[in-house]
Amino acid sequence: MVQIMGKPVLGWVIDNLRKYGINNNLVSIYYLAEKIIPYLEEKGVGIHLRNRELNTAAALKEVESYSSDPFIVANGDTITNVNISEMIKHHKASDSIATVFTHDTLTHCGGTYIFNKEVLKYIPDKDNYSIDKNLIPDLLKNKLKLSKFTKDYFYYDIGDRAKLAKARESLSINVL
Repeated sequence: MVQIMGKPVLGWVIDNLRKYGINNNLVSIYYLAEKIIPYLEEKGVGIHLRNRELNTAAALKEVESYSSDPFIVANGDTITNVNISEMIKHHKASDSIATVFTHDTLTHCGGTYIFNKEVLKYIPDKDNYSIDKNLIPDLLKNKLKLSKFTKDYFYYDIGDRAKLAKARESLSINVL
């Protein structure tokens, strides 16, 4: 429940989705669930409690029955101001199986994705299968159509102390 400007990072993620009318949210958690669940309940967010640690794409398979077509994935450790409505329009117009928010290549992802449900059949039953490192490259190898959403929105991955410090500094200067 790392905080930036007095708000948990997960709150920034949920609030950005809700800003664009994405109110039916489900968070899949394993690590530190006992600390995260009360916050999610307070925010009125659906909870999927995993019984083991899974990487990002592997966790999608566990919530397949809850997924719409298409569905949005937002990493819980990435703060962004990406316009989800614009990204959805872009995805639908591109006729792609997946759309990746990025500032450069498809394999340098900004933590927000739109997937057609068909993508789930390409995810093997492996606990360590990741969206960035495995799924996106595998979709490209299979010559499936992917699109990049490269509008000028920011994202901060807070996956380590240096990135967290940069996000805290930048966001305190340039508030969303």
